[in-house]
Order: sequence, then structure tokens, then C-alpha cells
Amino acid sequence: MAEPAPSASRRIAGYELLRLHGRGGMGEVYEARDRALERRVALKVLAEHLVGDASAATRFQREITLAARVEHVGIVPVYTAGVDAASGRVYIATRFVDGPNLQTQVRVNGPLKPSDATTVLGQLGSALQAVHDAGLVHRDVKPHNVLLWAPGARDQHALLTDFGIASAVHDTGHLTRAGAIVGSPAYMAPELWRGEPATPASDQYALACVAQFILTGRGPFDTLSDAWPRRHLEGVPEPLPSAAAPATQRAIARALSKRPADRFSSVRAFLDQLGAAAAFDRAEAVTQVLRAGTDETVTHALTEQYALTEPTVALLTDRAPSEIIRERRLAARRAIMGGD
Repeated sequence: MAEPAPSASRRIAGYELLRLHGRGGMGEVYEARDRALERRVALKVLAEHLVGDASAATRFQREITLAARVEHVGIVPVYTAGVDAASGRVYIATRFVDGPNLQTQVRVNGPLKPSDATTVLGQLGSALQAVHDAGLVHRDVKPHNVLLWAPGARDQHALLTDFGIASAVHDTGHLTRAGAIVGSPAYMAPELWRGEPATPASDQYALACVAQFILTGRGPFDTLSDAWPRRHLEGVPEPLPSAAAPATQRAIARALSKRPADRFSSVRAFLDQLGAAAAFDRAEAVTQVLRAGTDETVTHALTEQYALTEPTVALLTDRAPSEIIRERRLAARRAIMGGD
């Protein structure tokens, strides 16, 4: 939860600090007011104890540069950046997103419905593909770094944030301590635990972990902290709890492959397969049953999560009900998947 700023009169450059939103090893994030333009912003500021630390300032400036390289509706845009003359603190001002992160949303409200999960993953994956197209690797894709604008509304949008440990695809990582493991353990691909460089395939693996989390409320390898390396390197992902989602499970499982070469060729390819799988699973979950005492069949969902808003009714003929059931199931599948 956001806290009041330490002092209502505190200012960084042209920004008035309103509330503290978070604090990390390198700095704090505030809700702030741009006094010149009269708008709210999210202001990330280098920690006071790191002022004068050339290495920390370089890493912070590097985050600013990398984040500004990507322009996409699903990336929180950078407004301005600089050094506060009075305090010497480096800062970056971005759009203020008045909404929860994906981690909080799922923890408080439970797993997303499959249709909502598909939408969020599509938005997040599109942003991540833009990162890769810009020649970057995010390296810290996780629910906490996904902000939800207008959560629950029809125009809800997922926004990818925090480029603090992002890197160029061919970056040797000279700003990271030699031998250091960089990332969030629950979402780190096996190759990262082996000390190999991060690649777009590593981000794809993390996105698959996020997919599992928002569909189930748990990651594919929930475990004790000291067991993370072994679980990612050797463990079998937890299956989705619903037996009605086999195609979705297969798509996620492929993106969670231990070897990067066995994953999808890109995040875009993963999203394409995930979308097709979700549509297929929804169609498979729909069947036709006889309405008692009538001559009609009604579409029903096998599970509540795939329930349709209105039933589809078809008059019976003298054909066997099983034949009609097959035809209606195929028709539902074609309609959901966009076929004729």
C-alpha cells in the first residue's frame, strides 16, 4: 500500500513527492506531481545512500536509456529523466498507473478467468515482443512488474514496467557482479541458473510462468526458496487444475521447456499458439444436451469457467442425438475460433 511521502514539502527537480509507492535496493518509487504540467507521475529516484556511487548511477541511467528505447502501448512510457541539482539524485519520471500489479490482483481476487487471462497475456506478450524487437531482453518478467490500468473494466490493459536489470541481447553484463544470478527466482529460466546469458527465450519462459500463475494462482514450480534451482533445472511443471484445458497446458509446457531451443521461436509464436489453444479448449468445453421433456438441445459448458452467457438452441430431427451433439460441438468450435 502506498505511504505518505516522508515530507509533504519534499521535491525532486520539478516534482512534488506525494506518496511513497515502493522501495528497492537501488531507490524508491513515488507518486509525484509535475508542478509545471500539473499531472501525476511515477517518480523513481536513486537511493540517497547511493548518491556519489558512480556504478549505481551508471546502472540507473542505463535503465532509463533502455526503457526509453521501447515505444509500445503496453510499456509504461518515460516522460523525463535527469539529476536533481539539490540532492544529486538521479530520477526518472514515467506515467502514473493508478492500478494494482498483477501479483496483487491475483492474490486478492484469485486466478483470472481463462478469457481474461488470454487478454492479459496477449497484451503483456505483445509488449515483451516489442522489447525483443528493440534488441533488448527484459530479464525480470513477473506479475509484480505488470501493472493493470483500469482493472476489471472492459478497457483494462496490462503494462510492463521495471527495466532495472534489462539488457541488450548481446550485452556481456559487465555491470553485474561476476557470477551473480540476476532475476526473480520463481521466474528464472534453467539456463540462467546455469550462468548462461539471458535471451528472448528466457523472457518467454518467464512469461509462461506468469501464464500459469494467473490461471491457477500458483507458479509452475511453487517451492521453498532454497529449492528454486533444482525445480527449474529438473522439475516437472505443475499441471493446470482443469482437465478442460489440455491445449493451453501443452502450449505453456512447451514454453517451459528446459532447453531454450525447444521453446517457441519467439514470444509472438507462443502467443499465437496460446490464443489458438485457449479457443480450442473453450470449444471443447462446450457440448449439447437434450432438454428434458422437449425436442431441443441446449449448449452447456462442462465447467463454470467456460460458461456461455446465453444457450444455443437447435431443433432435433430424427437423427441420433449423438450426431447432433457432434455437429453442434464442431459449430461451436468453428465460431469460437473464427471459422465459417
